Amino acid sequence: MNLDRFNLNLFVAFEALSKADTLTQAAGALYVTQSTLSVALRQMREYFDDELFVYKPKQKELTPLAQNLRPRVLEILKTAKATLMLKEETARFDRTTCLAVVPDDSLLLANAKSQSHVQYRALKSGLLAGLD
Repeated sequence: MNLDRFNLNLFVAFEALSKADTLTQAAGALYVTQSTLSVALRQMREYFDDELFVYKPKQKELTPLAQNLRPRVLEILKTAKATLMLKEETARFDRTTCLAVVPDDSLLLANAKSQSHVQYRALKSGLLAGLD
């Protein structure tokens, strides 16, 4: 198996097809045309050498292979989404945070955006005297 030759976006199409009752509904959920999703389904069928989804009037069936693929594909997509979320998590935790104790025994906790306010309050209370 060569990942360089497999379009991982097909897993997104697979997920939509497995959740929707019709190909049209799956295409709508992905904001693509029915034709575009039909091409993706054809590519998946060729790659896996299996029908994957069998559409009958008012009914869709997953082949045994599609039933086995579904939990794995969903896990792959879950992992991919979590990986992409790392950027947001890193940005959220990469901020400078400072803590100041003021004379009335209260604590001030601030991120970098309001750090100057905390430094001002600390200087005013004498906590940072001689540090500037």
